[in-house]
Amino acid sequence: MTKYKMYLKRIIMKYFLDSAKIDEIREAYETFGIDGVTTNPNHIMKSGKPFKVVLKELADFVKEKGIVGWEKFPISVETNPHLEKADEIIAMAEDIAKISPNFVIKIPCIPGGIEAAKKLEEKGIITNLTLAFSPSIKRRRPHFTPPPRPVLFRSLG
Repeated sequence: MTKYKMYLKRIIMKYFLDSAKIDEIREAYETFGIDGVTTNPNHIMKSGKPFKVVLKELADFVKEKGIVGWEKFPISVETNPHLEKADEIIAMAEDIAKISPNFVIKIPCIPGGIEAAKKLEEKGIITNLTLAFSPSIKRRRPHFTPPPRPVLFRSLG
């Protein structure tokens, strides 16, 4: 690790790769020492592999590298963005979380998602909320109006 990278780690700067392709993740980890990974349904689709296969590859990767645990190498995995009810989001999040302790469950910042995140946190499942800023969100969820101010939510501790 370079002195510069050690300095950046002291000031808590983290490097995350946006990908679900295990070869890219492996290369970025071995070459640049990335601190974690963020995925989304589009990344998983571009990997050309089924969702559960990608998650298993990610879980196997952290075991192989000895970086098990979200504190050591967080991997954000998004629930189905079309789910709107808290109980549906929770069920999917729990299934994902069982696969690896590295998985940080990415949930849409909608009323059901906020409720789900709070309940998952109570169960010890680490989450983060994600916002989608696009015109299509209004077409898919015409009843949803974004909050008038930012929603703050503790996600990693």
